Amino acid sequence: MIGAALISRLAPYLIAAAVAGGGVWWVMELREENASLRSDVDRLTRVLAGCTARASNLIEDSESDAKVDNMPDLRAVPDEWLFVVPETPGPATVY
Repeated sequence: MIGAALISRLAPYLIAAAVAGGGVWWVMELREENASLRSDVDRLTRVLAGCTARASNLIEDSESDAKVDNMPDLRAVPDEWLFVVPETPGPATVY
């Protein structure tokens, strides 16, 4: 009798404690999931920043290449600039 009376008196408190514990567990799970999602967002932001930097480098490089390719005297280079011919050949000459 005493056990049944005690359980019937404590039942609402036990149920409330179980519901509160479940709520706390749920909130902790949400916080963990939010932290995981934040780290994913940070990682993806860094990946996108890297892609943006690579794309701007490629655009900059192609613009630079276009400037070099459009030089009018690109192929008009004197022979002595490309191949040094010394007046007296010796052991230290470059051919």
